[in-house]
Amino acid sequence: MTSLKLHGKKFATILFLATVISCMYWLIANLTNVYAIALLGVVFELIWLPMVAAVFLLPTVCVFLWVKEKCTVKSYNLYSILIQAFTFIWLSIYNN
Repeated sequence: MTSLKLHGKKFATILFLATVISCMYWLIANLTNVYAIALLGVVFELIWLPMVAAVFLLPTVCVFLWVKEKCTVKSYNLYSILIQAFTFIWLSIYNN
């Protein structure tokens, strides 16, 4: 059994996928009425707390790991940071 290190391509890929999922959650929540469909509303209510935590934790971890990788351009952590920045800007401009 291999252990998951806090650096490396595999962990960066997991963070990247978590970032994309978080971004999709916030954009869907902002662009649609999630309570129009009861099941979708239930799902959104169940996962709102982990998504709020992800908004604060993912950028912090990604910036730390990106600096630890000596700020390489080919890093998944950089792209995670850019996606999170896009999400923050989108939500601040187009908040309903």
